[in-house]
Amino acid sequence: MLIVGAAFLQTTFAGNITLNSSGLIEFGQGFAATVACSGGNNLTITPQATFKNASNSGSFYFNSVTVSNIPNSCFGDDFTIQAYGNGSSSPLALFNSASTDSVISNNAGTFQVGIGGSGTSVISGSGTFKVTFDTPVALASAVSKVTIQSGKHTPFTCAEGVGCSLGQYGPGGGLVFYAPGNTFTVAGSPCGTSCRYLEVAPYNWNGNGDVVNFWSSDSSHQATASFNVIDNGLGNQAIGAGFLNTLQMVTSNPNTGYIADSSGAAYTIRNYAASDSSAGLWYLPSLGELRQVANYVGLQQFGFATNWYWASSEVSNSQATLFSFYNGDTTTNGTKYASQYRARPIRAF
Repeated sequence: MLIVGAAFLQTTFAGNITLNSSGLIEFGQGFAATVACSGGNNLTITPQATFKNASNSGSFYFNSVTVSNIPNSCFGDDFTIQAYGNGSSSPLALFNSASTDSVISNNAGTFQVGIGGSGTSVISGSGTFKVTFDTPVALASAVSKVTIQSGKHTPFTCAEGVGCSLGQYGPGGGLVFYAPGNTFTVAGSPCGTSCRYLEVAPYNWNGNGDVVNFWSSDSSHQATASFNVIDNGLGNQAIGAGFLNTLQMVTSNPNTGYIADSSGAAYTIRNYAASDSSAGLWYLPSLGELRQVANYVGLQQFGFATNWYWASSEVSNSQATLFSFYNGDTTTNGTKYASQYRARPIRAF
Protein backbone atom coordinates (compact mmCIF):
# COMPACT_ATOMS: atom_id res chain seq x y z
CA MET A 1 0.00 0.00 0.00
CA LEU A 2 0.94 3.61 -0.47
CA ILE A 3 -0.17 6.60 1.52
CA VAL A 4 -0.78 9.69 -0.57
CA GLY A 5 -0.26 13.30 0.37
CA ALA A 6 0.11 16.63 -1.42
CA ALA A 7 2.28 17.58 -4.39
CA PHE A 8 4.90 20.30 -4.00
CA LEU A 9 7.76 21.78 -6.02
CA GLN A 10 11.13 21.02 -4.48
CA THR A 11 13.38 23.08 -6.75
CA THR A 12 13.18 25.10 -9.93
CA PHE A 13 14.03 21.99 -11.91
CA ALA A 14 12.20 19.27 -10.04
CA GLY A 15 8.77 18.60 -8.64
CA ASN A 16 8.26 15.85 -6.05
CA ILE A 17 5.21 13.89 -5.04
CA THR A 18 5.27 13.02 -1.35
CA LEU A 19 3.21 10.04 -0.25
CA ASN A 20 2.82 10.15 3.50
CA SER A 21 -0.07 10.20 5.92
CA SER A 22 -3.38 11.28 4.42
CA GLY A 23 -4.99 7.95 3.66
CA LEU A 24 -4.42 4.58 2.05
CA ILE A 25 -3.98 4.04 -1.65
CA GLU A 26 -3.71 0.61 -3.19
CA PHE A 27 -1.02 -0.17 -5.74
CA GLY A 28 -2.54 0.34 -9.17
CA GLN A 29 -4.46 3.48 -8.24
CA GLY A 30 -3.30 6.77 -9.72
CA PHE A 31 -2.42 10.04 -8.07
CA ALA A 32 -1.75 13.49 -9.52
CA ALA A 33 1.57 15.29 -9.56
CA THR A 34 3.05 18.47 -10.93
CA VAL A 35 6.68 18.57 -11.99
CA ALA A 36 8.51 21.63 -13.22
CA CYS A 37 8.48 20.76 -16.93
CA SER A 38 4.74 20.04 -16.98
CA GLY A 39 3.70 23.58 -16.10
CA GLY A 40 -0.01 23.60 -15.26
CA ASN A 41 -0.49 19.97 -16.34
CA ASN A 42 -0.98 17.37 -13.64
CA LEU A 43 0.75 14.10 -14.40
CA THR A 44 -1.04 10.90 -13.40
CA ILE A 45 1.25 8.42 -11.67
CA THR A 46 0.18 4.81 -11.16
CA PRO A 47 2.40 2.44 -9.14
CA GLN A 48 2.02 -1.32 -9.44
CA ALA A 49 3.13 -4.29 -7.38
CA THR A 50 3.81 -7.88 -8.36
CA PHE A 51 3.72 -11.07 -6.29
CA LYS A 52 6.96 -13.05 -6.20
CA ASN A 53 6.52 -16.64 -5.09
CA ALA A 54 9.07 -18.47 -2.96
CA SER A 55 9.40 -22.07 -1.84
CA ASN A 56 6.81 -21.80 0.92
CA SER A 57 5.67 -18.19 0.78
CA GLY A 58 5.92 -15.04 -1.28
CA SER A 59 5.73 -11.26 -1.09
CA PHE A 60 4.48 -8.28 -3.07
CA TYR A 61 7.20 -6.09 -4.58
CA PHE A 62 7.05 -2.56 -5.97
CA ASN A 63 7.76 -3.42 -9.62
CA SER A 64 6.54 -0.68 -11.98
CA VAL A 65 5.24 2.87 -12.36
CA THR A 66 3.08 4.34 -15.13
CA VAL A 67 3.20 8.10 -15.73
CA SER A 68 0.71 9.72 -18.10
CA ASN A 69 -0.63 13.11 -19.24
CA ILE A 70 2.93 14.28 -20.00
CA PRO A 71 2.87 17.48 -22.11
CA ASN A 72 5.25 18.48 -24.92
CA SER A 73 6.87 21.00 -22.57
CA CYS A 74 8.69 18.02 -21.03
CA PHE A 75 10.50 17.21 -24.30
CA GLY A 76 14.21 16.77 -23.62
CA ASP A 77 13.87 16.23 -19.86
CA ASP A 78 14.69 13.24 -17.69
CA PHE A 79 12.27 11.89 -15.11
CA THR A 80 13.76 10.33 -11.99
CA ILE A 81 11.60 8.05 -9.82
CA GLN A 82 12.58 7.09 -6.27
CA ALA A 83 10.84 5.40 -3.34
CA TYR A 84 11.32 5.84 0.41
CA GLY A 85 10.43 3.98 3.56
CA ASN A 86 8.49 5.57 6.39
CA GLY A 87 10.58 8.27 8.07
CA SER A 88 13.68 7.53 6.00
CA SER A 89 15.64 10.12 3.99
CA SER A 90 17.54 7.46 2.03
CA PRO A 91 15.87 6.06 -1.11
CA LEU A 92 15.08 2.38 -1.27
CA ALA A 93 16.79 0.06 -3.70
CA LEU A 94 14.34 -0.64 -6.54
CA PHE A 95 16.19 -2.97 -8.92
CA ASN A 96 19.57 -4.64 -9.49
CA SER A 97 19.82 -5.20 -5.72
CA ALA A 98 21.09 -1.69 -5.02
CA SER A 99 19.86 0.75 -7.75
CA THR A 100 17.75 3.50 -6.19
CA ASP A 101 17.07 5.84 -9.15
CA SER A 102 14.92 4.90 -12.12
CA VAL A 103 15.67 7.45 -14.85
CA ILE A 104 13.49 7.77 -17.95
CA SER A 105 14.50 10.10 -20.79
CA ASN A 106 11.93 11.99 -22.84
CA ASN A 107 13.31 12.42 -26.36
CA ALA A 108 10.64 14.40 -28.23
CA GLY A 109 7.86 12.23 -26.81
CA THR A 110 9.70 8.92 -27.10
CA PHE A 111 10.43 7.60 -23.61
CA GLN A 112 13.44 5.38 -23.07
CA VAL A 113 15.72 4.04 -20.38
CA GLY A 114 17.98 6.79 -19.06
CA ILE A 115 21.37 6.80 -17.44
CA GLY A 116 21.94 3.95 -15.00
CA GLY A 117 18.79 2.23 -16.21
CA SER A 118 20.15 -1.20 -17.07
CA GLY A 119 17.79 -3.60 -15.30
CA THR A 120 14.67 -1.65 -16.20
CA SER A 121 12.48 -1.59 -19.29
CA VAL A 122 10.25 1.16 -20.64
CA ILE A 123 7.07 0.99 -22.70
CA SER A 124 6.61 4.34 -24.46
CA GLY A 125 3.28 5.77 -25.57
CA SER A 126 1.84 9.12 -26.56
CA GLY A 127 2.32 11.31 -23.49
CA THR A 128 2.84 8.29 -21.27
CA PHE A 129 5.36 5.66 -20.23
CA LYS A 130 5.54 2.60 -18.03
CA VAL A 131 8.84 1.71 -16.39
CA THR A 132 9.24 -1.82 -15.04
CA PHE A 133 11.96 -3.04 -12.70
CA ASP A 134 13.08 -6.32 -14.23
CA THR A 135 14.07 -7.77 -10.85
CA PRO A 136 12.29 -5.66 -8.19
CA VAL A 137 13.79 -5.60 -4.70
CA ALA A 138 11.62 -3.13 -2.71
CA LEU A 139 8.80 -4.77 -0.78
CA ALA A 140 5.51 -2.99 -1.42
CA SER A 141 4.88 -2.93 2.32
CA ALA A 142 8.13 -1.00 2.84
CA VAL A 143 7.25 1.85 0.48
CA SER A 144 5.61 4.87 2.06
CA LYS A 145 6.84 7.67 -0.22
CA VAL A 146 7.49 7.89 -3.97
CA THR A 147 9.02 10.91 -5.70
CA ILE A 148 9.16 11.92 -9.37
CA GLN A 149 11.45 14.69 -10.49
CA SER A 150 12.08 16.33 -13.85
CA GLY A 151 15.45 17.77 -14.80
CA LYS A 152 17.89 18.46 -17.58
CA HIS A 153 18.68 15.37 -19.63
CA THR A 154 21.86 13.48 -18.78
CA PRO A 155 22.85 11.29 -21.73
CA PHE A 156 24.05 7.76 -21.20
CA THR A 157 26.77 7.29 -23.78
CA CYS A 158 27.93 3.76 -24.44
CA ALA A 159 31.50 3.02 -25.47
CA GLU A 160 32.69 3.54 -29.03
CA GLY A 161 32.25 0.22 -30.80
CA VAL A 162 31.37 -2.01 -27.84
CA GLY A 163 28.92 -2.37 -25.00
CA CYS A 164 25.91 -0.71 -26.58
CA SER A 165 22.36 -1.97 -26.80
CA LEU A 166 19.13 -0.80 -28.42
CA GLY A 167 17.70 2.34 -26.83
CA GLN A 168 20.96 3.57 -25.33
CA TYR A 169 22.71 6.72 -26.47
CA GLY A 170 25.61 6.22 -28.83
CA PRO A 171 28.97 8.01 -28.81
CA GLY A 172 27.54 10.77 -30.99
CA GLY A 173 24.62 11.44 -28.64
CA GLY A 174 22.02 9.74 -30.84
CA LEU A 175 19.71 6.82 -30.11
CA VAL A 176 21.03 3.34 -30.93
CA PHE A 177 18.38 1.82 -33.23
CA TYR A 178 20.29 -1.05 -34.87
CA ALA A 179 22.38 -3.59 -32.97
CA PRO A 180 22.33 -6.92 -34.85
CA GLY A 181 24.74 -8.67 -32.48
CA ASN A 182 27.43 -9.14 -35.12
CA THR A 183 29.62 -6.90 -37.25
CA PHE A 184 28.33 -5.50 -40.53
CA THR A 185 29.69 -3.30 -43.30
CA VAL A 186 29.04 0.39 -43.79
CA ALA A 187 30.95 1.08 -46.98
CA GLY A 188 33.25 4.11 -46.83
CA SER A 189 32.76 4.71 -43.09
CA PRO A 190 35.55 4.64 -40.48
CA CYS A 191 34.25 1.38 -38.98
CA GLY A 192 34.22 -0.20 -42.47
CA THR A 193 33.56 -3.93 -42.27
CA SER A 194 33.58 -3.96 -38.46
CA CYS A 195 30.58 -1.76 -37.63
CA ARG A 196 28.36 -2.94 -34.77
CA TYR A 197 25.69 -0.26 -34.27
CA LEU A 198 23.72 2.52 -35.93
CA GLU A 199 22.48 5.59 -34.05
CA VAL A 200 19.99 8.23 -35.20
CA ALA A 201 20.46 11.89 -34.29
CA PRO A 202 18.08 13.50 -31.74
CA TYR A 203 15.09 15.51 -32.95
CA ASN A 204 16.77 18.88 -32.29
CA TRP A 205 20.03 18.02 -34.07
CA ASN A 206 19.62 20.97 -36.45
CA GLY A 207 18.65 23.45 -33.75
CA ASN A 208 14.88 23.13 -34.04
CA GLY A 209 13.86 20.03 -35.91
CA ASP A 210 14.98 18.38 -39.13
CA VAL A 211 16.50 20.17 -42.10
CA VAL A 212 14.14 20.60 -45.09
CA ASN A 213 15.68 20.83 -48.55
CA PHE A 214 15.98 19.49 -52.07
CA TRP A 215 17.84 16.24 -52.64
CA SER A 216 19.70 17.98 -55.51
CA SER A 217 19.13 20.62 -58.13
CA ASP A 218 20.96 18.52 -60.71
CA SER A 219 18.86 16.67 -63.27
CA SER A 220 21.75 15.57 -65.51
CA HIS A 221 23.84 13.26 -63.34
CA GLN A 222 23.59 10.53 -60.76
CA ALA A 223 25.75 11.13 -57.73
CA THR A 224 25.75 7.43 -56.84
CA ALA A 225 25.69 5.87 -60.29
CA SER A 226 28.46 3.38 -59.53
CA PHE A 227 26.57 2.17 -56.49
CA ASN A 228 23.07 2.27 -57.96
CA VAL A 229 21.23 -1.04 -57.59
CA ILE A 230 17.47 -0.83 -57.09
CA ASP A 231 16.09 -4.18 -56.00
CA ASN A 232 14.19 -3.71 -52.76
CA GLY A 233 16.91 -3.73 -50.14
CA LEU A 234 20.16 -4.39 -52.01
CA GLY A 235 22.72 -1.98 -53.41
CA ASN A 236 22.19 1.63 -52.44
CA GLN A 237 19.01 0.87 -50.52
CA ALA A 238 20.64 -1.55 -48.09
CA ILE A 239 21.45 -1.12 -44.43
CA GLY A 240 25.05 0.05 -44.53
CA ALA A 241 24.78 1.86 -47.88
CA GLY A 242 23.95 5.37 -46.67
CA PHE A 243 27.46 6.54 -45.81
CA LEU A 244 28.88 5.94 -49.28
CA ASN A 245 25.70 7.29 -50.87
CA THR A 246 26.08 10.53 -48.93
CA LEU A 247 29.81 10.78 -49.54
CA GLN A 248 29.20 10.50 -53.27
CA MET A 249 26.38 13.04 -53.08
CA VAL A 250 28.71 15.73 -51.73
CA THR A 251 31.89 14.86 -53.66
CA SER A 252 31.19 12.98 -56.90
CA ASN A 253 28.45 14.91 -58.63
CA PRO A 254 29.74 17.91 -60.63
CA ASN A 255 26.43 19.82 -60.43
CA THR A 256 24.94 18.88 -57.10
CA GLY A 257 23.50 22.31 -56.36
CA TYR A 258 21.47 22.48 -53.18
CA ILE A 259 22.75 19.21 -51.80
CA ALA A 260 26.43 20.20 -51.86
CA ASP A 261 26.38 23.86 -50.91
CA SER A 262 26.21 25.13 -47.35
CA SER A 263 22.40 25.09 -47.30
CA GLY A 264 22.06 21.56 -48.62
CA ALA A 265 20.74 18.64 -46.57
CA ALA A 266 23.65 16.29 -47.20
CA TYR A 267 26.21 19.03 -46.57
CA THR A 268 24.49 19.99 -43.31
CA ILE A 269 24.35 16.35 -42.24
CA ARG A 270 28.03 15.73 -43.00
CA ASN A 271 28.97 18.73 -40.87
CA TYR A 272 26.63 17.93 -37.97
CA ALA A 273 28.35 17.92 -34.57
CA ALA A 274 31.29 19.92 -35.91
CA SER A 275 32.29 20.72 -32.32
CA ASP A 276 33.15 17.12 -31.45
CA SER A 277 34.82 14.05 -32.92
CA SER A 278 31.64 12.77 -34.58
CA ALA A 279 31.72 15.50 -37.25
CA GLY A 280 32.00 13.98 -40.72
CA LEU A 281 30.67 10.62 -39.52
CA TRP A 282 26.97 11.41 -39.86
CA TYR A 283 25.20 10.69 -43.12
CA LEU A 284 21.85 10.65 -44.90
CA PRO A 285 20.45 7.15 -44.37
CA SER A 286 19.63 4.74 -47.16
CA LEU A 287 16.04 3.63 -47.60
CA GLY A 288 16.76 0.41 -45.71
CA GLU A 289 18.30 2.34 -42.84
CA LEU A 290 15.31 4.69 -42.65
CA ARG A 291 13.01 1.68 -42.50
CA GLN A 292 15.09 0.30 -39.64
CA VAL A 293 14.80 3.59 -37.75
CA ALA A 294 11.01 3.40 -38.08
CA ASN A 295 10.99 -0.28 -37.11
CA TYR A 296 12.69 0.57 -33.82
CA VAL A 297 11.39 4.00 -32.78
CA GLY A 298 7.98 3.69 -34.47
CA LEU A 299 6.20 6.12 -36.75
CA GLN A 300 5.60 9.66 -35.49
CA GLN A 301 8.04 9.13 -32.60
CA PHE A 302 11.48 10.50 -31.66
CA GLY A 303 10.52 13.87 -33.11
CA PHE A 304 9.95 12.65 -36.67
CA ALA A 305 7.37 14.71 -38.52
CA THR A 306 4.33 13.06 -40.09
CA ASN A 307 5.77 13.65 -43.51
CA TRP A 308 8.19 12.35 -46.15
CA TYR A 309 11.92 12.04 -45.45
CA TRP A 310 14.69 11.83 -48.03
CA ALA A 311 16.77 8.69 -48.25
CA SER A 312 20.22 8.76 -49.85
CA SER A 313 19.14 5.92 -52.17
CA GLU A 314 19.07 7.38 -55.67
CA VAL A 315 16.92 6.11 -58.54
CA SER A 316 17.85 8.14 -61.60
CA ASN A 317 19.15 11.51 -62.75
CA SER A 318 15.95 13.12 -61.52
CA GLN A 319 14.59 10.90 -58.77
CA ALA A 320 15.48 9.60 -55.30
CA THR A 321 13.65 7.58 -52.68
CA LEU A 322 11.42 8.84 -49.88
CA PHE A 323 10.09 7.26 -46.68
CA SER A 324 6.97 8.43 -44.83
CA PHE A 325 7.00 8.65 -41.04
CA TYR A 326 3.25 9.13 -41.25
CA ASN A 327 2.26 5.68 -42.50
CA GLY A 328 5.47 3.82 -43.42
CA ASP A 329 5.01 4.16 -47.17
CA THR A 330 7.99 4.39 -49.51
CA THR A 331 8.30 5.79 -53.00
CA THR A 332 11.03 5.97 -55.64
CA ASN A 333 9.33 8.94 -57.30
CA GLY A 334 10.85 11.76 -55.27
CA THR A 335 11.85 14.48 -57.71
CA LYS A 336 15.29 15.53 -56.50
CA TYR A 337 15.26 19.11 -57.71
CA ALA A 338 11.56 20.05 -57.51
CA SER A 339 10.42 19.21 -53.97
CA GLN A 340 11.86 19.86 -50.54
CA TYR A 341 11.57 17.18 -47.86
CA ARG A 342 12.99 16.52 -44.41
CA ALA A 343 16.25 14.75 -43.59
CA ARG A 344 17.65 13.22 -40.37
CA PRO A 345 21.26 12.00 -39.98
CA ILE A 346 22.48 8.66 -38.68
CA ARG A 347 25.96 7.32 -37.97
CA ALA A 348 27.67 3.94 -37.72
CA PHE A 349 30.20 2.85 -35.11
